[in-house]
Amino acid sequence: MLDLPQELTDRIIDDLHDDWRSLAECSLVCWAWVPASRFHIFSEITLRRKWGRMMHPQFRPFLNMLRTGSSTFAPFVAHLTLEDLDTTQAEGEEFSSAFSILSRLNSVTSLEFNRWRNLGLQPVQNLLPLLTDLSELTLDNVTVGSLDQLFGMLEMCPSLTSLAVISVIWETTSSRISYSHAGSIQTLRLISRSISGFLPTRISGFLDAFIPKTSQSKLGCKAVEIRGLMPEDTEIIGRFLDLVAGSLQQFRVGFEQLYEWGDVGERFDTHVDLQHQTQLTTFHLEDLGFPNVDSLTNLSMVKCALASPNLTKIVFSLSLYSAEQLDILRWDELDVLLSSARLDCLQMVKFQVVWGRHCDSGLLREVEEVVTKRLARSCARFTVTCGRANS
Repeated sequence: MLDLPQELTDRIIDDLHDDWRSLAECSLVCWAWVPASRFHIFSEITLRRKWGRMMHPQFRPFLNMLRTGSSTFAPFVAHLTLEDLDTTQAEGEEFSSAFSILSRLNSVTSLEFNRWRNLGLQPVQNLLPLLTDLSELTLDNVTVGSLDQLFGMLEMCPSLTSLAVISVIWETTSSRISYSHAGSIQTLRLISRSISGFLPTRISGFLDAFIPKTSQSKLGCKAVEIRGLMPEDTEIIGRFLDLVAGSLQQFRVGFEQLYEWGDVGERFDTHVDLQHQTQLTTFHLEDLGFPNVDSLTNLSMVKCALASPNLTKIVFSLSLYSAEQLDILRWDELDVLLSSARLDCLQMVKFQVVWGRHCDSGLLREVEEVVTKRLARSCARFTVTCGRANS
């Protein structure tokens, strides 16, 4: 084995990236195989207390192993997820001392807090500033005290290029917050939805911190996803998009389901002008096909997207529970818009189907039949595809 070139054995081990049992056995063969094996074994670590209803106590052994002076796996951990670790006050207090231990994972580039009830009360200052390679941060279904507290955490991570804020609850504040590292964010995901009886958090309050105080400040977002929009958010969205007009390449947008889409679509069309988005190539419109949607938001959203001069791909997510919902969409008007002669750059239209739990894959075939029949002119001009959404 040792006569084989190191590059060859590393490549063989790479092919076992999703076979943990084989990777563990490889790590016991010889020291030369340890780095490649550990690279895959420890690259993604998730620490949690629970898995569904079952207790999942692996986070304590992991911390104990990391605490020892002989631990050598820390440099291989690149993606760290901390999940369900403070669902009660006692659990939160117990875990609070662990941040200083986790700070030894200073090669982490991606960090996610998932389902934290008291994240704003945790001593994150013992962890975040010490993860000097951190470039991606995700906050998913967590609670903080206020927006000031949230952006205080973000200020501890000056090297962030990717930020996801998903279903985060905070108290509203009247103070104007300015995020000093906003210009470094290239990928921004901002998703608001009602959870655990709480109403959705206003997106505009968060996004306002990205608006620079001086004209010299620049934003460089290349990919933006904003979902859970309310009618009152559209003005701040327009201001934000104007500031990223020189860099934005992908834009994904969806609306809070509690509101009638017609009102949101009209407001969006009033405040958002995508014709200045010269770098925008992909537009993704979410959440079509809900029962309270009588058209493609009066097609105002589609018209707004098609105003982008270099758009090459447009994606529609169809949220369906039955094939009958397809009848409420204005296919003929959509076909006219998409097949317009002035859309020289448009190359692909894709429909991603999100169906209810009790629907089968036959629904996708029905969507394909409807799209082929009702978008005849569009299908003749460019590629129109249908597929099931990943999430």
